[in-house]
Amino acid sequence: ASNTIYDIYRDKKGYFWLGTDKGISRFNGISFENFTTADGLSDNECFFFRPDPYGRLWIGTYNGHLCFYKDGVFHNEKNTPWLKLPFTASHTYEIAVNPDSTLTIFFRDDSRIIEIKNQSVRVLESEITRRKHHEIYHFLYARKISHERYLLLYRREAAIINFSTNSIEKGSIS
Repeated sequence: ASNTIYDIYRDKKGYFWLGTDKGISRFNGISFENFTTADGLSDNECFFFRPDPYGRLWIGTYNGHLCFYKDGVFHNEKNTPWLKLPFTASHTYEIAVNPDSTLTIFFRDDSRIIEIKNQSVRVLESEITRRKHHEIYHFLYARKISHERYLLLYRREAAIINFSTNSIEKGSIS
């Protein structure tokens, strides 16, 4: 699709998926097949791929809309309504697969965290993450610890945030 390649992922069938600034290319060892928004992608700028335990291949995009590929179909908010977010997001920063099979999705310049289990989307937001909003570009990593608790790592800080109590359990976020 383009010479600008952001990510390469090899799936269980041996296909190579290339995320580019002009869509996705899939290589079967002999030829390339290209996909764009005309094929159901939510955006043509595709940064990375993350497989989940349900056989879906999630695609991190520039426009931040949720999108995955499964069984020959790209699912987006137009053809899979539960993927429509209740807010406008910036580009997808990371999609993490948690030990409990939930997905956690982070966006580049937003303080919200999205958690997906099966076909259910939950928005996690707290005063603490909103305060950190101005430093979100320094966000490095997050890991789900329990149903309401996340370890959030920033460039200079780390903390365990409890979203049900809107509190910091360990560490500090100034």
